[in-house]
Amino acid sequence: LAVFMVLVLSGVGLPVPEEITFITAGYIVDQIEGSLWLMILVGMLGILVGDTVIFFLGKRYGLEVLKYLPFQTAFRETGLERSKAFFQRHGSKASFFAGFVAGIRATTFFVCGSMGVSYWAFLFWDFMRAILTCPISIYLGFRFGRDAVEILAPYKFYALGCVGLLILGFVVKRMLFQKPSSEL
Repeated sequence: LAVFMVLVLSGVGLPVPEEITFITAGYIVDQIEGSLWLMILVGMLGILVGDTVIFFLGKRYGLEVLKYLPFQTAFRETGLERSKAFFQRHGSKASFFAGFVAGIRATTFFVCGSMGVSYWAFLFWDFMRAILTCPISIYLGFRFGRDAVEILAPYKFYALGCVGLLILGFVVKRMLFQKPSSEL
């Protein structure tokens, strides 16, 4: 249930890469001696449900959202028409490729819905992507998770330190390059 919920939330924009969830899920299945096939099924359903939710949110609210800042400047009327034409021709395939990139996955699925991409075409390409990533990643966590934990355990503080430095760098960058707000 937890894996399913994390994958659904990832589909709607939670910034957790699906692959991390899959690998962890495979490792957990190994630890509790659960069913690998059941976990793969749960993973596939979690992906498809989450991606479907964001697609339909885009279908319902997408064009309205694009009328507001900051989207308003990026999607002027001519740009909006070009975007619609692109997504009508290539949107479902774009969702396939964007599905491999955690930072743009949810946004692309939302735009696919708002630009009128066929749901069934979107679902087909999303399923094709999921069938490539989900079973392989879960199996890798299942097969090699225990060994990876043993190998990486002595380095966990270094890894946490690197993550902390990345977050600090991001915060400092935002503070240095953020434009001052003008008060009215």
